[in-house]
Amino acid sequence: MTFTHTFSKAFGRIFLPALLSAACAAFAPQARAQPYPNKPIMLVVPFAPGGFVHTVALMFGESIGSALGQSVVVLNKPGANGNVAAEFVAKSPADGYTIFLPTASILTINPHLYKIQFDPIKDFAPIGLIADTTNMFVVSPRSGIKSFKDLVDMAKAKPGSVSYGSSGSGSIQHIAGESLMKQANTTLVHVPYKGVGPAVIDVIGDRLTVMFSDASAIPHIKGGRLTAIAV
Repeated sequence: MTFTHTFSKAFGRIFLPALLSAACAAFAPQARAQPYPNKPIMLVVPFAPGGFVHTVALMFGESIGSALGQSVVVLNKPGANGNVAAEFVAKSPADGYTIFLPTASILTINPHLYKIQFDPIKDFAPIGLIADTTNMFVVSPRSGIKSFKDLVDMAKAKPGSVSYGSSGSGSIQHIAGESLMKQANTTLVHVPYKGVGPAVIDVIGDRLTVMFSDASAIPHIKGGRLTAIAV
């Protein structure tokens, strides 16, 4: 997972408290009259609250605020697998006060699937890697699915009866589901959401069969509300 922002003629200095980083920037001479930052920083999250990206953003924002002595506002702008947020950031002033926290698929896969209104190369300046997370297939304990084999067998026995969620078309969760269908030669029903968090909640509530979730599912697994069947 990388985070990027849209200011030009600047360089980043990275701090590393735990897994997080806080970025300071130096700007063009005309901007140096007032030291950066002299106003709140906006940290844009491309998904709905409740997922791993949102959790990282809250922790990262707190880290930045502490390091820079300035408040950081986390703004969730879900939609179109992150394209809504990406377009918002791309059109924001290139002054270092709008920072984007995307997953890799937004800037690498989306341009090949969507008619986007931003240039992933020209409109963003990468700063660095924030966090890396392992994804896992999770199901409800009431689903009767105890293993990955059980999931595949159910999908083959009743094609189209197994639903899986994703944070949007083209996301890593969507690709994982498509890969599973191809390898198992079966059919699953894809249900796109505006983030991993809402999809995980629907798995817990038995409204969705399976989710290829990020680390946000771990507390639910430990609490017995979800069962992890594969990593």
